[in-house]
Amino acid sequence: MKRNSIMAVVVLVTLTSDGLVGRADQVLLATRAVRGTSGASQIIDTPQWPVLYYRDDTDFLDRTIIFEDFVLEGDYPVTIHNTVSSVNDPDFDRFADFLTDGISQLMWTGAWTANNRWGFAGGSGGPEPLILDARVPLFGPDLIGYEIDYIVQNLTVNLESPGRDFNDNGVWTDFHVDGVYEFWGSPIPEPATLLLLALGSVALLRRRA
Repeated sequence: MKRNSIMAVVVLVTLTSDGLVGRADQVLLATRAVRGTSGASQIIDTPQWPVLYYRDDTDFLDRTIIFEDFVLEGDYPVTIHNTVSSVNDPDFDRFADFLTDGISQLMWTGAWTANNRWGFAGGSGGPEPLILDARVPLFGPDLIGYEIDYIVQNLTVNLESPGRDFNDNGVWTDFHVDGVYEFWGSPIPEPATLLLLALGSVALLRRRA
């Protein structure tokens, strides 16, 4: 009687507290520290929260934005811990494509409001090689060669009026952000590695049969 051989690659998965599915081989690929204060000569009392996005290097228009759907809750200062992936953010895949295309892109942080528009505060950022702290070997100016599975936002946000009050008239608001972004993922296996995994799975299935 013939035995059918089944080729399979087994990957362990876990369900995170955010409801996001992750593989057992996920590692911290890089971080981006964020710390700074910006302000404006007006009184702001509407919530403002940080977003992460890419900017065009010629006209500086935003290309894709993530974390814009998280609204701050509670009194300032507020500590936030949010996670985005392709499961809960439709712009995640495009953002991940920029992060792994092998081209130095401008990654930026800015403020967002409940009106789905930019907040009053100016942003900060720069080319990926200058602002990303890699935790794995790099094969280019960004995270090319890796798959981005999810990004974590660990920040403390504060909105103060009149804050530093540069005009000495009580009409001023400061927006302060301090924390880090974490980029989690895994190496993209080379074709030879995938073949070895497949052959190993076939051998295991045959032994069990």
